[in-house]
Amino acid sequence: MLRTFEFFSYFSYIIKHFFSILLIFYTLMYSQETNLFQFNIDNLNVYLNSNLTASFHGEVISTSPLDADLVLIKKDIVLPADWQASICIDNSCFNSNIDSVFFELFGHGTVEVIIDLIASNNISGSFELELFNIHNQNERILKTLNVMNSLATITDERGLENQSSSNFYPNPFNNQINFTLDLKYNDLINITIYNINGSMIKNINNVKIGPGLSFLKWNGKNNKGQTVKTGIYFVRLKGTIFEDFLEITFLK
Repeated sequence: MLRTFEFFSYFSYIIKHFFSILLIFYTLMYSQETNLFQFNIDNLNVYLNSNLTASFHGEVISTSPLDADLVLIKKDIVLPADWQASICIDNSCFNSNIDSVFFELFGHGTVEVIIDLIASNNISGSFELELFNIHNQNERILKTLNVMNSLATITDERGLENQSSSNFYPNPFNNQINFTLDLKYNDLINITIYNINGSMIKNINNVKIGPGLSFLKWNGKNNKGQTVKTGIYFVRLKGTIFEDFLEITFLK
């Protein structure tokens, strides 16, 4: 009986230390890789749409089972001073004057990255995004993003987007704001509204619109039915092809 107990105790000791050694092995193996993550951007060149807005879409993908603390930085900005470029990480969008965003990437996880721009004029520009691991400065990826003049000739499928437009009124508003979309095709539009701190407060999904004029509205209430506070809000209208990013002001 005593020997049986000693056997199981010894066996448990071996199993416990086996998994500890295995964890150390995985950590050492993955720490030798150049990067524990990938940074993909769908299109490094985008055109301003009719409302002088544009968006870059991408994702950060973990290639290891280890969690990582990452920083995304806007740098080397060659844009007019009054342009706005906001970083969005998953469901959080940050104010355009925030240039550095910290976030955690879980092992084998994926994080969505969107850069939304609001232009003040119809000219071209560029800026860089740098992504690096806080705990390993050698793990860094640099992307150069180009914003193209919307008057340039468009030969790809995004030409449909630039044939479409949106408008909104009144702004500022204190009761209801109206959005007018003029699309050349049928689409499903998702409406997402963020406060100035980048938190999503309202979302309306799969609204059928087009072709032609379509009218949408927001009554200034969040997903809980509560009236929001006075301030600036950001609205993303996103469909299969069409996308717009608007800044609105709510006044009580």
